[in-house]
Amino acid sequence: MPPKIKINFMLTNRIQKLFLLTAILEITHMPLELTLFGLNHQVYQDAKIVFDSIQSKFSVFSQNSDEAFIFMTGLFGLLWLGTIYLSLRGGKWQLGVVAFFSLLFISEIHHLVRSVIIWEYYPGTIVGLILSVLGIILLKEVIKEFAAPYFAKAS
Repeated sequence: MPPKIKINFMLTNRIQKLFLLTAILEITHMPLELTLFGLNHQVYQDAKIVFDSIQSKFSVFSQNSDEAFIFMTGLFGLLWLGTIYLSLRGGKWQLGVVAFFSLLFISEIHHLVRSVIIWEYYPGTIVGLILSVLGIILLKEVIKEFAAPYFAKAS
């Protein structure tokens, strides 16, 4: 059997363009919704409940809310720098990074779920739905590309 040699791997143009579009939409998500639908203070109460819940999980490490916040910030930084490191490694690690963010984009469906629960428009629903759909498409592309051959036979 001939030896396998590693070929250069690069994300497809489709994945790159989908990721860029979705990333820009994610960044503009909140300002866009605020511009179109105004400020809803209930959203901030919901976010506070979520963050308080996360913070309470860290009470194992500290009872001090400032320390818990610093710990959460450190975890965020670790994830952020970890994704950058994996991207720099190249190869199929890049697909793992895109898959991670695809799952985050898909999680924006929570806006639609909240709209259904309260039976009225919940800020972020329109953009969140678009992000979820794009996240699913992006994840499908990543899975398809991940299954593609990464090694070529030596001639």
